[in-house]
Amino acid sequence: MAERTVQDYFFDIEACEKEFDRFVSRGRAIIKRYRDDEGNVPEGKIWDTGRWGQMRFNILWSNVQVLSPAYYSKTPSPESDRKFKDRDPVGRTAAELAERVCKHFLEDQRFDEVETSCVQDLLLPGRAVSWVRYLGRTEKQVDEQGNPVLDENGEPLMMKVGEEDCFPEYVYWEDFGHNVTRAWKDVTRVWRWNYFDKEEASELFEPEVVARMKFDYVSESDKTADPDAKNDRAKKARVCELWDKRDKKVYWFEKEKTKDFVKVLDDPLRLKNFFPCPKPLFATLVNGSLVPTADFTQYKSQAEQLDLLVARRELVISAIRVVGCHDSSRPELDRVFRQANELESIPVHDWQGFMQAGGLEGLTNVLQLDPFVKTLAVINMSIEQQKAELYEVTGLSEIIRGASEAGGVKTATEQGIKQRSSNNRLEPRRKEVARHACDMMNLLLEVALELYDDEKFLTIADAQTMPEDMQQNLGPALQLLRDDKLRCYRLSIQTDSTYEMDRDKERQERMQAFETFGQTISNTYEAMKEAPSLAPAMGEMAMFAVRSFRAGRELEHSIEESLKQTAQQLAQAKQEESQKGDPEAQAAQQKAQMDQQKAQMDMQLKQQKQEFEYQLAMQKMQMEREIEELKIQANYQTSMEKAQVDAAAKVQAEMLKPRPTLVAGNNVSPRM
Repeated sequence: MAERTVQDYFFDIEACEKEFDRFVSRGRAIIKRYRDDEGNVPEGKIWDTGRWGQMRFNILWSNVQVLSPAYYSKTPSPESDRKFKDRDPVGRTAAELAERVCKHFLEDQRFDEVETSCVQDLLLPGRAVSWVRYLGRTEKQVDEQGNPVLDENGEPLMMKVGEEDCFPEYVYWEDFGHNVTRAWKDVTRVWRWNYFDKEEASELFEPEVVARMKFDYVSESDKTADPDAKNDRAKKARVCELWDKRDKKVYWFEKEKTKDFVKVLDDPLRLKNFFPCPKPLFATLVNGSLVPTADFTQYKSQAEQLDLLVARRELVISAIRVVGCHDSSRPELDRVFRQANELESIPVHDWQGFMQAGGLEGLTNVLQLDPFVKTLAVINMSIEQQKAELYEVTGLSEIIRGASEAGGVKTATEQGIKQRSSNNRLEPRRKEVARHACDMMNLLLEVALELYDDEKFLTIADAQTMPEDMQQNLGPALQLLRDDKLRCYRLSIQTDSTYEMDRDKERQERMQAFETFGQTISNTYEAMKEAPSLAPAMGEMAMFAVRSFRAGRELEHSIEESLKQTAQQLAQAKQEESQKGDPEAQAAQQKAQMDQQKAQMDMQLKQQKQEFEYQLAMQKMQMEREIEELKIQANYQTSMEKAQVDAAAKVQAEMLKPRPTLVAGNNVSPRM
């Protein structure tokens, strides 16, 4: 295979830009319309008055706000289970591990943000793209001498350094592309444009490569904030990240054809289908093309007509006001319109002449409002008709608003028909959004299985809290999950709906499962009671019913153990009952019972003897300890009493000793 060059891939990029040129221009106009930017008026409808051009009924914004939660209003929950619902402990453990790891990814706030942005792109320009991003750094392993450690094929072994992370990423709809083809299954090259500042580029590319890169791209928002582009931090490098399925390589290059690749990687994620992105969400497609048509294009003319009617209504409303003209020679007439308050009479200078001239009716003339009011009524009726026509095209009247014929819904049957009709309009898009979320979840799980080690994978799954019987199968379960073929053959990993379910319906399903479990177990018990030999078959039938419910996996082990114990107890009871009429069997049973009782009595006597000897030894030790403490205390008291007697005798001897007497001027000896 010939070596690829940047120029080879630019042929694909230019062909894609030419193919999607009209789609991009339409998408930009639709987003501008959705944001209701000033100066955005219907084509060919430019008026002199600025206010006239700004009046509109933004039906696009209203429709998107209504449909977005109808397609994606809650984070989906993973549903992983054995594909064939059979007894497979390893498969059950693998399904539980996969579901726990998928739940970890789905509960990440970034997942909801990406899916919400994708739904908005689906409803506006008509194409939505998401991407799986893995961040992790590896280095070559070296021995004590600093030499690289090689594997059995002579390749250097790599080790992970620092933290690693795997998460979904939103791709702006204009920054995505693929080779021009008729169907998604034929796509072999996908790419996206990335925008890096110098710090971000330094983390991904070599320093000498970053030094050659051009940081000259400035976004539209940065251009508005800094028209002269003096802020260097706002300037970024525009780098294409292209994934080629033919040679399983990822190429990074700038927007210039003459430059070399910035970076080339060999299948970094090791995904089954190679691409790091699921199939995009498309609006309206026709066979033979992957260029979508935005929904707004289908009712653009009705929306523009509605804007025109709303603008005209604004003009008519502004014209409906009390205005007129009067005889300028009579200034008191001006006071009637401008200064008069309620219950105030305006004096007239020449009342007789005023009345001869016809009074107020003769000297003033007020603008007639009847034609404007009639026109306004016609315009309002036209607006309602236009909205009804628009809702008929989009289907919103049936989907969300629950509109019905005049007189309202008369029967429950009619209401049910309308509900099914709305679901039929919504269901294809709902399934497609759920498919996109499920594909993204499976990509995240696949990256975790390929690049995370066992310790991190089990830590994310919180495997230590799993039931004991599942923990015994963790090793085989991980092997099953890491094998792409076995995982596809034995497991089914999906998501539930991405919109809010009816709580009553969910409660009804839970009650149905509860009733089914109870009835099944009751019937199984009665059958096993009558014929213990049928216990294995009846147990399998019961487990078949339990596994058909999602909650069955959590209850499966406990129900299975309970059925097994019940079968054993019933079999033992049946055996005891059959042996009641046999004297020899009864004698053998009585002898066995007596031997068992004798053994139990011997064991009890032995235990009592050991316990008595232990208590006796403990009491002896306690008595010896108390005697020793008494001896110590007696010796201490004796020594203390002796010390006190000696001290008292010493004090008394000192007091009995004779002392000399002193007299002033003479020394007289004491008499004896």
